[in-house]
Amino acid sequence: MMNKILPRLLLIFGLPFFILSCQAKPEEKGIFLNYSIVHFDTQLNQMEVELSITNHSDLSITSSVWELHWNQMKGEIIPSSLPQGVSFERINGDYYRLQFSDDYSLKSGETLRMNCLQSGIMDRLAMGPVGVFIVHNEKGYDLHTNIEWKDAEGVENLKFMNAEDRYLEYQNISSLSTEALSWVVPYPKKTYFNNTYIQAESSMFLKFDEEFSKDLKTIEAGLSELIVLSDESKSGLYLSYDANLKHEAYTLEIKSEGIYISASDPKGVFYASQSLRQLFATAILEGNGWPVLRIEDEPRFGYRGFLLDISRNFYDKEEILKILDLMGLYKLNTLDFRLTDDEGWRLEIPDLPELTSVGAKRSYSAIENKSLLPMYGSGAKGNPTSNGYLTREDFVEILKYAKKKQIDIMPQISFPSHARAAIIAMEARFEKYMALNQPEKALEYRLRDGNDQSKYVSAQRYSDNVICICNESAYTFFEKVYTELQKMYEDAESSLVRFSIGADELPYGVWTASDDCSAFLDNNNSNVSNLEELYVYNLKRLKHLFDKDQVELAGWEDILLDHSEKSQGETAIRKETFNYELIPYVWNNTWGEGREDMIYKFANMGFKTVMSNSSAFYFDMSDDRDMDNHGLNWSGFVNYFDTWGTNPTDVFGNSFLNQKYLISAEYKNNTVALEKDKASNLTGIQSQLWTETARSQEILEELLMPNLAVFAQRAWTPEEQWMREKDTQKQQSEMFTAWNHFVNTIGQRSLPILPILDIDVVYHLPKPGAIITNDSLTVKGLFPGMQVKYTTDGSTPTASAENYTKPIIIPKGSLVQMSSFSTTGHSGKTISIQN
Repeated sequence: MMNKILPRLLLIFGLPFFILSCQAKPEEKGIFLNYSIVHFDTQLNQMEVELSITNHSDLSITSSVWELHWNQMKGEIIPSSLPQGVSFERINGDYYRLQFSDDYSLKSGETLRMNCLQSGIMDRLAMGPVGVFIVHNEKGYDLHTNIEWKDAEGVENLKFMNAEDRYLEYQNISSLSTEALSWVVPYPKKTYFNNTYIQAESSMFLKFDEEFSKDLKTIEAGLSELIVLSDESKSGLYLSYDANLKHEAYTLEIKSEGIYISASDPKGVFYASQSLRQLFATAILEGNGWPVLRIEDEPRFGYRGFLLDISRNFYDKEEILKILDLMGLYKLNTLDFRLTDDEGWRLEIPDLPELTSVGAKRSYSAIENKSLLPMYGSGAKGNPTSNGYLTREDFVEILKYAKKKQIDIMPQISFPSHARAAIIAMEARFEKYMALNQPEKALEYRLRDGNDQSKYVSAQRYSDNVICICNESAYTFFEKVYTELQKMYEDAESSLVRFSIGADELPYGVWTASDDCSAFLDNNNSNVSNLEELYVYNLKRLKHLFDKDQVELAGWEDILLDHSEKSQGETAIRKETFNYELIPYVWNNTWGEGREDMIYKFANMGFKTVMSNSSAFYFDMSDDRDMDNHGLNWSGFVNYFDTWGTNPTDVFGNSFLNQKYLISAEYKNNTVALEKDKASNLTGIQSQLWTETARSQEILEELLMPNLAVFAQRAWTPEEQWMREKDTQKQQSEMFTAWNHFVNTIGQRSLPILPILDIDVVYHLPKPGAIITNDSLTVKGLFPGMQVKYTTDGSTPTASAENYTKPIIIPKGSLVQMSSFSTTGHSGKTISIQN
């Protein structure tokens, strides 16, 4: 392929670039990149692409070296395929540039075109070039980018999901009447309802047992979100203390004479109120009044978590409060708050302004001392999701709001890996004080060994993202951050219970050529003689810091694994157990890679564990093969069924998933099961939303919802009957019946009531599936109850397009376009089918 491209360039254009003068006045000013994929070569895992740069700006690039910069997760230019005078460099991570010699100009009105090869396949738009800009005379100019791929040779080999594929995937889904649906998600343990309704009340008086008096303000604040509390009302809301109910459990009854809630703690009362929120909103949606019912409910797992990453792309206080409201609604009780990573430090720390003035910004600069590299589509100047941080006051307010929602916030400050933002920020601080001739102050919080020659590449392809833990300044820095966080919790009248250091994906090769580490290993009083012992020493120091305040130390399972050349493939657990007091969050569970049972190994040993399963509970894993999807797929494609269908205490218990992922009986026999007497060590499960591809609020919320509701079903609801069925045929029959019930509940109730609850979230609307048989179009959606609108003239459906309600006759030759629509008029992506 390479030999074909270069001669073709020379033959057609004479020079590697074809310069086209555009005399017509453009509709939009600016510089434009058209990235057109000519050929997907899946056998060689590469692409031929045409890059077309058109200058409709007033800027003229002449007689000097200039550069094209961009980020791209899949597809790296093969340098040998470039024309003479153009060079390629991977700067760091997935940040690239092309450098053009002064033989090439781009005057206003001109277009430059070139073809080249890229290794890797861009199988989603989110994986393609983003944040594209030109650098000319040390200034950055953002480009408008368009990606063309549909006409590429070999596109059929990417096997994207079409309308027929989706129809087949939805074959077990059919619309149910609302009488058959659950009133609450996650499903309560028991619900008794006899299809009787009473008139809704506009206000109620509150009567409570003395045991709730000390928490009355919090309880009243929560209940007032449901209904007006008034002593003048004739109908009552009764809170009863029941010591026989477990922690977080409750009973709820709606009767003609009032509403009755029983619980043994305020958390139980709160969760009862969240069930009432859904009940009341559903009553408004369906216009039937309040259902007369009784609910008996308690959680399956004590820990029900959600990780939000605001470091890769930033989201502000208002968005976080909205997410906390959703977490409370679905009875999740822990926010794992990823505040720092390689691409951003997102929390103000007093006395360390560089953490946010440098570490919370991404943009172009010739020297990386005023902002971070422009990763994840930041562009030359940065944007609202690349630049930003939470002030101290923001964080305190978030803590207070979380407390109202019965949610614990676990801060995650990554240390020592995934720490590039902190390293660069503290390096800027170091340089500032060195310039002021204050070396002691410069070194106080420095995180880098300036003479480190270690060679390593992280999972995200950084070569400089690990803190030097051989220097005392690293621990001075961490203790400063920890101390300031403790003060924030105190100001919020909240408790810091658990602190995560993250510490995943520590690349092999770190510290091996560090002068500071060599000196430390030769001269220390801690009997540390090698790098493996050094890392254990690091964990012990951090644990000692936390132990003084009775704060639990948590991290990804990597902290308890041997550090070897196997990198992320390592499964050997360290001999050092830290008295089983470290809490591993087990995430690396890709099907078929021999790691599905790692959490059971930790639990069986005695560690208190949390399942964060990347093949089930990572919201940022793309649903399926579709160019329009957001998210990654390094842990496979993870759809809603994968989340719902995973039994945390028996990941191999779902026969359908075993078949889907080619898990054989022999493979299963070589894995470890969770021992019954150690089952309590699996304390709960956690979902994750990493934001590498969440470059807007809309994308973030589509990845969040309804994923969060689906996950909550596994975190709260008791083990379902189909999970206990051992016969494959019976299990799958029961499972798909239960799945159909669940997706109907989500589509007909859970999502439509969100606007009634004043939760303004742009939830995901999956593409519908369709088939045409004898000119008759039949359509299915993943969530019955969602509207599907269609056109037959090839145009994109709008809110005024026809609603699909039953099979329709389609004229021969028609191109049908279909989209799902929410009750508020928001539309999902379009899918087509040709008759």
